[in-house]
Order: sequence, then C-alpha cells, then structure tokens
Amino acid sequence: MKILSEAARIIADGEINQITYQKSNSFAYDEYLHLIKSKTAELFSAACHGSAVICSRSASERNMMKMLGHNLGMAFQIIDDYLDYVGDRDVLGKPIGKDFYEKKVTLPIILLIKFTNEYDKTKLIEFFQSDQVLNEVQLRFVLNLISKYNIENKLYDVVLSYITEVQDIIARLPQNDATKSLKVI
Repeated sequence: MKILSEAARIIADGEINQITYQKSNSFAYDEYLHLIKSKTAELFSAACHGSAVICSRSASERNMMKMLGHNLGMAFQIIDDYLDYVGDRDVLGKPIGKDFYEKKVTLPIILLIKFTNEYDKTKLIEFFQSDQVLNEVQLRFVLNLISKYNIENKLYDVVLSYITEVQDIIARLPQNDATKSLKVI
C-alpha cells in the first residue's frame, strides 16, 4: 500500500507540474524528462515494484523491478508522444495531433526546436506561445519538419537507451517464466 500511495503522491505532483510546465512554454529537454518521470514512469515503476513485493521477491529484485518499470515507462511515454504525430488513428484509438492541438510540448517538439534552422524554430515557438487555435496546416508543417530533420531516429536513440536499460535489468533477474515474458515486451 505504501508503494501505491507514494506513487499516487508523485503522480499528483507530476500533474500539477505538467500544468506549470505547459503554461511556461518551456522547451527544455530535462524538464520534459522530469515530467514524464513523475507521471508515466512512476506509474510503471510502482506497478513493477509492487508486483515484486507481492511475490515476496528479495530487496535487490524489488529494486531492479522498480528500475525496470521506470525505464519501461520512460520509453513508453516517449513512444506515445511520437505516435501522437505519426501514428494511425484507427490503431491508436485517438486522433493524431491531439498533443499538438492542446499545445503540449513533448519530446518530438523539443527535438525539433533543438535541431531546426532559425526560421523553422521561430515558427514552432510561435505556434506554442500564441493564443491562436492551432490548425491542420500547422500540424502538417510540423509533420514535414519531423520528417525533414529525421526526428524519428533521434527519438529512437533516446528510447533505445531506456530499452537497453530494461534489457540489462531483465538479464540480471532470476531467469524464469516471468522474465521470459518480460523479454517479449
């Protein structure tokens, strides 16, 4: 119960921080990572940690499962944020561009700001800082930039670092049916 209540507190703080983050129009990589750490990664971490506790695993295994959940949650959220721009509506069950239209600054936008030329960077910042409602033409502009600046590969590198950490943790856990199932994920 302590794991879940602490996770609920951290996630609630993360929700409050997200509101502040979005209002600040920050495009900071570290702030974004902190935000998803305190939301999605915390949820995954608590679920994995709690499962290890329920199964009476050793303290070392509980800590490894906590870290496995953290890394899996970080990778999951980054992929989810990317799919908001390039995913298939029918597969995802949500409209493409939802984060964009809500002016949520996620990693695809942060990386675009970092790697685009000054003209494109200025336009992007204007989209997120203006009071205007964003439209499909602006979304297409962003989608073209994601392709032009090869943001998919940059995101892949970030996600791969978290997935590699997950794989390393799985390799250190006792090998059984549960770890075999984790490898499939």
